[in-house]
Amino acid sequence: MKEVLEINEFFIEGTNQKKSHVLLHITEPGTPEELSKGYFFALAEINNGTLEQIEYLQQMIDDLESGYYETNDEPEKNSFEITLEYINRRGHHILENKEALINCIIGVIRKKEVYFAYHGKPNASIFYQEQGELQTMDILSDQNDEEKNNQLFSSILQGNINEGDYLFVNTPHVNDYFTNDRIKKLLSIKNNRQVATHLEKTLQDINSEYSFGGIFIHIPSYLKILRPSNQKKEAGSIASLNQMIDRERNTDEIMSPPILGALKKNLNNYKEKKKEEEQTKNLLRLQEKRRQEINKIKKHGNIETNIRPHSNRKKQPALDGILINLGKALVTGTLWIINFLKLILITFFRILIGLFFFITNKDKRRQEVIKSVKNNFKNQKEKINCLSLFSKIIFFIFIILAITFVSSLTYFKIKKVNESKRIAYSNQIQAIKDKQMAAEANLIYNNNDSALTMLSEARDILNQLPSDSPEQMEEKTKLQEQLEENLNKIRKMETKNSELLANFTTNNDSLKIQKIAYLNNEIIAYGQDENNIYILNPITKTIETKNLSAIKNLKFDSTPKENDQIIFITDNNELAVYDLNSKLINKKEISYPINNIQYGPIFIYNRKLYGVDRHSGQIYRHNSTQTGFDQGVTWLKNTEDLSNVISMAIDGDIFVLKNNGEINKFTKGEKNNFIITGLDPILNNPKEIWTYNDTDKIYILEPINKRVVILNKEGKMLQQFTATEWQNPTDMVVRENEKAIYILDNNKIYRFYY
Repeated sequence: MKEVLEINEFFIEGTNQKKSHVLLHITEPGTPEELSKGYFFALAEINNGTLEQIEYLQQMIDDLESGYYETNDEPEKNSFEITLEYINRRGHHILENKEALINCIIGVIRKKEVYFAYHGKPNASIFYQEQGELQTMDILSDQNDEEKNNQLFSSILQGNINEGDYLFVNTPHVNDYFTNDRIKKLLSIKNNRQVATHLEKTLQDINSEYSFGGIFIHIPSYLKILRPSNQKKEAGSIASLNQMIDRERNTDEIMSPPILGALKKNLNNYKEKKKEEEQTKNLLRLQEKRRQEINKIKKHGNIETNIRPHSNRKKQPALDGILINLGKALVTGTLWIINFLKLILITFFRILIGLFFFITNKDKRRQEVIKSVKNNFKNQKEKINCLSLFSKIIFFIFIILAITFVSSLTYFKIKKVNESKRIAYSNQIQAIKDKQMAAEANLIYNNNDSALTMLSEARDILNQLPSDSPEQMEEKTKLQEQLEENLNKIRKMETKNSELLANFTTNNDSLKIQKIAYLNNEIIAYGQDENNIYILNPITKTIETKNLSAIKNLKFDSTPKENDQIIFITDNNELAVYDLNSKLINKKEISYPINNIQYGPIFIYNRKLYGVDRHSGQIYRHNSTQTGFDQGVTWLKNTEDLSNVISMAIDGDIFVLKNNGEINKFTKGEKNNFIITGLDPILNNPKEIWTYNDTDKIYILEPINKRVVILNKEGKMLQQFTATEWQNPTDMVVRENEKAIYILDNNKIYRFYY
């Protein structure tokens, strides 16, 4: 019949993976061919190894496994020995890193026979019954520690393991905390699986920087009753293991000279009891020796988490009873939950029906519901009164415990939620401070763009910061002040003293001035619904009024560089010209290449008129004629979305300003990328843009933040101006040669110098 093994492993990942890394591998045979080969296991620990070395070692284990199961035995060698010879020839690169320490043991279990080989100083112990007591022997303690430098595995050890015996292989650092005596005591009171679980939990609680791994292999003693009566009794495990060295096999490629008599001597010495004090001293010396040995080795970079390929394991017969009991418990628990939910649903349904009749009084059953509720309370009260004193005490204790339990759950849930909020709040505060520190560091090196990015991210987090308590509000206010202080260093915002030149509402409150233009040292102010234009002399601050008898509904204007006239476009796309000499506005001719044109802003450049058609998404160019401007031609090679364009400027390239703060730049009819950098806050519903070919700056007016923004031609913010007198600036005229800017604000005209 098939031999049954109990195999249980444990693995604990250390806190310092670059110092200690463990690989654990167990393969259970699944096919009839594999059953004849038995079980394969491997356990390795690498100290201060590289990631490449770990991957090599993992590949070696995989190759050993596949080679062992796929290779047939030969008359002089079994498949395990053949595979080891192959690995020794191919595995020299694993040992090339002399700064790493490798402790590895691999083996197979075929029926009761055990074959294994090792490298370094892994631990392997046998636990066996002798005279009714559990005894132990360290198989590798007296083996020669010196190995051939160019070989992974220098010898194969072979022996038998019988019913009731335990084979325990583990990484070296496990014995720093669990001696064989301690494991022997555990095995005497716990089964194989429980001991493995106990070791794993205990070592995990230690939270060591080293990783741990181990494998328990046990043949249950109850298998003896399954053996046919005429079967020959096998030799004991100890007798077999004492013969291991005699049965070592030497090969030209991998085997080193055997070491005779080591295990037998170890067995005789181990039977003597050691005192607890001496054992503790030896353990401390062993720990210190390993630490010194590992710390001498050069440290490497971070290593990824442990690689643990593990084949599917079959259910172990020892767990059958537990699984059956667990199944019964699951069925019973499921039935109880179903009945409990059924009772809740029935009760809930009855309550709904009662509420329905109580609210609607259908069939006059409200009194019946009230009576039923009263009777129910009365019956429950009588049941409680009929209880004995002891039962009443138990009942009320149960009620109190239930209330306490629910209250505790609610309390801890609320506490957990509050703790999560507190942690999230602390993380947000720290993130804001970190970004402010990073921004300040960038400001030191004049890296304003990066600093602005950091501060903008900090502001976004700050806006989401809760302010539920006075302390939170105070902290939020403090952070906002710090943030604004740093932002002001980047904004380059300068407050100017604006001179009031005119207030058109002084004599007429109904006036609505919307636009201003500049011509020959005079400012012309007008409104779309006004019947007059107003001419302001900035020097004398006098205002002259001219009636618009010929043309009305002026919408946009542009003054050519020659400064000899002002071109207006009306609401119905008619053209008008303000004459410098007569100071009158006369209608001029203009035609369009398409019908239903909807002109927005216009601009005069090189005596040509450029107009933005918001409807078609095209910019048209009109040449001047004696009577006005010609029909015009398309200037853009491809139409664009120009529906929200509110202002335009030309310096050879065309800049159009949209009400969402976006600026589009067009060169020779094609759109180019134009991104504003270093500006805070971003443009919000700006009103005017101006530039020309004799300046290297772009001027933008934005009413919401009451500012004039100056950019270079690449979009980088250079300067910002504001004034305390401004309320809602809507138009501007830039006189760069005078270093003056005129601002229209609520029917008032201001001037400031920069």
